[in-house]
Amino acid sequence: MRSWGTITLVLFVFIFGFASTYSFGGGSPTTPKGDATEEKAEYDVVLIDIGSEKIKVIKAVRALTGLGLKDSNDLVEGAPGNIMDGVSREEAEEARSQLEDAGAKVEIR
Repeated sequence: MRSWGTITLVLFVFIFGFASTYSFGGGSPTTPKGDATEEKAEYDVVLIDIGSEKIKVIKAVRALTGLGLKDSNDLVEGAPGNIMDGVSREEAEEARSQLEDAGAKVEIR
């Protein structure tokens, strides 16, 4: 029968080999595992501030989302908040352009 020290050593070698082979625990937690240049596929359009032209911003939100007047008004008054979730880069840029033209401050995340 083997001693606990030998069993522990064998287990340690097995686990360390498995972890290094399959990239478990090899890097620091802040190191990204994927390609750093990989671009996101989906973006969120976030209304940061409505500015001084609230009515224009509400109209722009209605046009972008298809929501009714009350829902659009609630969404605008609840700023900061997401206007559109999970859209393509082109849609996000177009939405940002329309909202900024209406006087709002917008971020794409």
